[in-house]
Amino acid sequence: MAKKNHTGNGRFGSNPDMMFRNLSKELSEYLGKEEISFVYKAFRCSYDAHQGQKRKSGEPYVTHPVAVAEVLCRWRLDHQAIAAAILHDVIEDTGATFEQIRSLFGLSVAELVDGVSKITRITIATKDKRAENFGKMLLAMARDMRVIMIKLADRLHNMRTLSAMPLVKRKSIAKETMEIYAPIAHRLGLNDVFQELQTLSFQFLYPWRFNIIRTAVDISMSDQNKIIESMVSKITEQLNKSKIFHIVTGREKNPYSIYNKMKLNKLSFSQVTDIFGIRIIVQTVRDCYLCLGEVHNIFRPFPGQFKDYIALPKNNGYQSLHTSVMGPHGNQVEIQIRTQDMQNVAESGLAAHWLYKSNPIELTELQKNTHIWLQSLLEIQRSSNSAQEFLEYVKIDLFPDEVYVFTPRGEIKTLPKGATAIDFAYNIHTNVGHKAIGCKINGLSGSLKTELKSGDMIEVILGDTSNPKISWLNYVRSARARLSIRNFLRTRQYDESIALGERLLARSLSSLGISLSKNITDKHWENYFKRSGYTSKESAFADLGLGKSAATIVARSLVEEEIIDKNSPPEHPTLPYSGDIAIRTADCCRPIPGDTIVGIVGNDKGLTIHTCDCTVARKQISNKCAQTIDIEWGNTKHKMFSTSIAVLIENRRGVLGKLTSKIAETGSDISSVVMEDAGDNNATIHLSLSVYDRKHLAAIFRKVRIIPESTKVWRTTQSERK
Repeated sequence: MAKKNHTGNGRFGSNPDMMFRNLSKELSEYLGKEEISFVYKAFRCSYDAHQGQKRKSGEPYVTHPVAVAEVLCRWRLDHQAIAAAILHDVIEDTGATFEQIRSLFGLSVAELVDGVSKITRITIATKDKRAENFGKMLLAMARDMRVIMIKLADRLHNMRTLSAMPLVKRKSIAKETMEIYAPIAHRLGLNDVFQELQTLSFQFLYPWRFNIIRTAVDISMSDQNKIIESMVSKITEQLNKSKIFHIVTGREKNPYSIYNKMKLNKLSFSQVTDIFGIRIIVQTVRDCYLCLGEVHNIFRPFPGQFKDYIALPKNNGYQSLHTSVMGPHGNQVEIQIRTQDMQNVAESGLAAHWLYKSNPIELTELQKNTHIWLQSLLEIQRSSNSAQEFLEYVKIDLFPDEVYVFTPRGEIKTLPKGATAIDFAYNIHTNVGHKAIGCKINGLSGSLKTELKSGDMIEVILGDTSNPKISWLNYVRSARARLSIRNFLRTRQYDESIALGERLLARSLSSLGISLSKNITDKHWENYFKRSGYTSKESAFADLGLGKSAATIVARSLVEEEIIDKNSPPEHPTLPYSGDIAIRTADCCRPIPGDTIVGIVGNDKGLTIHTCDCTVARKQISNKCAQTIDIEWGNTKHKMFSTSIAVLIENRRGVLGKLTSKIAETGSDISSVVMEDAGDNNATIHLSLSVYDRKHLAAIFRKVRIIPESTKVWRTTQSERK
């Protein structure tokens, strides 16, 4: 294993055994001596590999993987997972290889370490990269669920020690945790982890709001405790009379849940009625329902507030009875009733698989639901047309409120809250959704756009000639339905574009006295494919029909040898035809060599070069108000081009000079600098500079990123410039 040649062992001195002692004590509660020795071997390897490395807090770096292992130890994960947790940063941070870890610890540990290492930081600001890395996480999770358990434990410890990080990074990591890791923990039923991640994220993102709510909860606690204690006493007395064995405790809503409820429902703190509640643990499912009856005998229930998650468990395995009753002063109090097994799953979710192996029924169902969820996300990833589209669908599926409905055969289907009969149809099968023309809800004819309620029984009516409508997108809530409809509409549009493109090309060739069907041979197409990069006539026709290329240009290129003078030298950028034309680069996107580009012919017959992802160019093309020309960069050696970047940076003295100096080291000239306040003692610096190409720009980005104060650097468009 590769070592870092540094000195110093922090507060642990030169004795690593002291650091391992607490972990070893916890491991001995459920692992044998050989397994603990295996974990110790991994610890020594990690200790040596991270020698001299420090965390931002000043502690030896190895304290972090040990803390991650301690979290997994409390979940009773196996010795291979514990070893992988201790080694999880070795590949990424120390130069050790997969093969080295496999030779020392076996394939299973190596694959776990590799899986965690590949889940790189999911950058909130860069949506494509974030989605790409989330996809890697899904693949790793699908192969071995222990990967995400290690990653969640890793994030939990990082959040617990986040105060040592600079302010900007604290907020960035907290936002990432709130948007990605907390919802995953919730979806896997790891409620304790979910609650802690959510609370810590809220604390770092909005410290003032967190403190206000925390203070308000503390102030109201003394009065509320008296009410809860009084109710607990009455419940205990009644259940003792009924000889129902029980444990009754009070519970408290976390600060973010309170804040979110206030925000969504526009409530003041005093209007939030379920900050404090009661939880009753009983022995059997039968006791849950008996207990519910006794509670309702003592306290009047609020109508419509009863939820039976025992008969209809949540997808993350959660089971419980929920009821809201009127307290001693007319206040609303939520009471949860469940068995101890249900409580174990409610707290530990998927981790209960390792913690409580004696009760496999609920856990098997939870594992099954988790697997189905992962497979559905992977299916969405494969079908999505872009990383950003995939990310939006992930948001829908990650953290939904749910409704539970029935098929005519009595099967339960779980859908997002607000789902319609269209969502139900696509949940059954994609083709059922495509062919749906109506439905029956609880035996009565209904509209496909009807919002469903828990308990509804839905029958879908099919038609042979029916197809999805674009308006359906306004009435669906599930990612699967939305993606299926969009893919169908895209395919239909693509087929129609092929037919239109073929007609446009035939018309352009006809103006040259050539018939597409009679005169254009396979040889013509083969030559055109070599020059253009297309691989099929259909893709060329589709781009013509969508306005992405010009029929006159394609026609001339197809019969180039017959009608075009090939002796004219190519212009810069290289064009698929010859002739004099004014060429300029667009200021909206400022293309540079290495960018994929498109030429747009203006009213003055000049040619403006845009990047292919330029929103201005896309708008002109989609509005069919522009003629496009396929172009590529010619010889641009020694020529510099103007581009624009922005840097988010901590606003410290001398930081601007440090930034411009780093850029100057790359040989770039800076033509303008504008600095604006970004809040929290940060600044966004907008720069216009000259570069040779994308490689040159990448070198500038690398220089900027090594500045300690820099948080983010990106290329800007005209709308972002100052």
